[in-house]
Order: sequence, then C-alpha cells, then structure tokens
Amino acid sequence: KMKEFGEPTKYALHIGGKESNDSASIYFENYSDEYQPLRVEIMSYNDGFYPKAQVHINMLRNQTKNDTNAHYDIDPMHPDVLQQQFHIPRSAYVDQIKPGRNKITIEASNSSQQPLRVTGLIMCGACPEMGFGSSDIR
Repeated sequence: KMKEFGEPTKYALHIGGKESNDSASIYFENYSDEYQPLRVEIMSYNDGFYPKAQVHINMLRNQTKNDTNAHYDIDPMHPDVLQQQFHIPRSAYVDQIKPGRNKITIEASNSSQQPLRVTGLIMCGACPEMGFGSSDIR
C-alpha cells in the first residue's frame, strides 16, 4: 500500500521501519518480447536515514526455481557525496527482467530512521533497441 510522506502529494511504498512491513512484493508486466533493464526508484538521503535493501526478482534468466537466494542489493544513500545532503529520489539498477509477468520482493536489510520509500519501477524499453546492455546502464 502506498503511503503519504512529506507533502500531501508525495506517496511511496514504505518498507521497513516501525509502521511498515519488512518486505513488500510488486507484480508487473513486461509487455515486450525482450528482456528489459529494471531500475527501482527510491528516496535517497544521508547514511542511516533509509535502510539498505535486497531485491529478489522472480525467474530472471540467470535464476532457476530452486535459486531462492539470488538477490540484488540497493543502497538508498546517493553515490555522489555532494548529493547526500539532499532528500531526493534516485534509481538503482537491479537487473534484466523477462518478458511477461514479473514479481519483485524488496526486503529492508537493516534498521534506520525511516522506512525505505519506493517511488517507482523503471523499465527501459529503448535500451535494448539502442544496443545498451546491463553494464551500459548501471
């Protein structure tokens, strides 16, 4: 469930923290016939404000039904030190997602002042068309 934060027009999926679940799952469709790069949009601020998280993706190319430990770490602290003073969104590259129905589960992996705030998912449909692979869009 999306929750309001900050101003009355700002909403995010809250994960972790005192008033939120420690994990959440999101189901979505990749309508393309090709794998698409996936980024998770999260709020970013200085160290310890938001928890780090693990993203589990259902049935990636490099994952089998028995491989339940495959995950991708995301850090809400902005990699640019100058940006860490601002409370802003940032996107974190996760991996390629398969065509069709997908599910991601995001788990908070440490305690923090605030719950992780997920504000969106981004699939780059133009990236494969333009010849960009996963290493080009990190």
